Amino acid sequence: MADRKNRRRIPILLLILFGFVVVSVQGFFLWRARDLDGTILQISPATDLRQLRDLAERLAWYRPADVDLMFRRAEYADQAGDSEVAAAILHGVPESSPQAGRARYLEGLVHRNAYRLDSAEQAFREALRIDPRMLEAHRALVGLLGVERRRADQLQALQAWVKSGFGTIEPLRLLGQSVVVIPPGTLDKSTDEGAVLEKALKVQPESRHIRPAYARFLRNRGESDLAIEKLTEWLSRNPDDVAARIELFATYVESGEIEKADKLVQEFGTAGADSPEYWMTLGDHQRNIGRREDSAKSYKKALALDPYHPETNYRLAESLRASGKTEEAAGILKTHETIRNLAETVAAVDSSRPTVMAILAAAKASASLGRSFEARAWATEALRIDRNNAEARAVVSRLAEKSNGP
Repeated sequence: MADRKNRRRIPILLLILFGFVVVSVQGFFLWRARDLDGTILQISPATDLRQLRDLAERLAWYRPADVDLMFRRAEYADQAGDSEVAAAILHGVPESSPQAGRARYLEGLVHRNAYRLDSAEQAFREALRIDPRMLEAHRALVGLLGVERRRADQLQALQAWVKSGFGTIEPLRLLGQSVVVIPPGTLDKSTDEGAVLEKALKVQPESRHIRPAYARFLRNRGESDLAIEKLTEWLSRNPDDVAARIELFATYVESGEIEKADKLVQEFGTAGADSPEYWMTLGDHQRNIGRREDSAKSYKKALALDPYHPETNYRLAESLRASGKTEEAAGILKTHETIRNLAETVAAVDSSRPTVMAILAAAKASASLGRSFEARAWATEALRIDRNNAEARAVVSRLAEKSNGP
């Protein structure tokens, strides 16, 4: 009878002991995590980065889902020069976290600072997908696209920024320039886009966005031979890269390589049909060999795709005038002047302290070119300052159903 009672007590004792062990282990984990956390806070990052990083990684074993700790670990890794590890940690912040958008944005900065521009772009776009209101991500994406001279993509990014409704004046001022832009603050004062692109090309040599932009920089700096060398080598392996082929075409045209430019035109076929850069370059080539009427047709095709590009409008006016079409040329020149006036008008709007008068001037200048999307956005900004402004309300009402496309 006593043996039977003892046998009943053994499982109960085991359960109590197991429960004690579990509580003790959990208590140890909590104590150890707090101890490591406290140690991290006491160490000076300037003198003990390696120790800091080691402690943070050990703490992560106890707190794998601690988002604040993930940010801290990423910071230590980046400071230690391990940018890929830092980016991977930030990428691991779950999308369900309220800080997911910020994590993707910081991931983009880590990639950008390491000259991994393709990876940076992807991270910035992810940040904006999660939080379309993040001004820093909008600004970073627009700047990156500017460095890579991607006019159509930058135009779409700027319009998306305007549609977000946050910090709208900044993208509107950039849209009003009507050309691809590198916003102030995008590049460090001690460097230029060429240095950035050169380093980026070494880090991501297979990028299709970096190479044409770098070749364009070399061409504008007078190093056409080097630009041709880099483009022809790339195109021998990637013949379907239309952007690189257009840049090679532009380099041949600018260098006076008429036969090579002619040959490239034959090879293009319909590949460049959707590119305003192709049609403008073709127009330049035709102008150089005396085919003024053909050049005017090419410039018109470029403007059908990008109607507000100031330089294309000016070149079209020149070709029309050379062909004896002075009246039509005068109309195009007037459009060119209106586009330049818009650029000056929007540049005069103070982003930090805008006035209703300056904003309405930008709205009128945009509307005069038929740029309804921008005109309405400017008028909406005027209403933010003075909601009873009759002129701004009239513009918004008149343009409610209109918008100018990319």
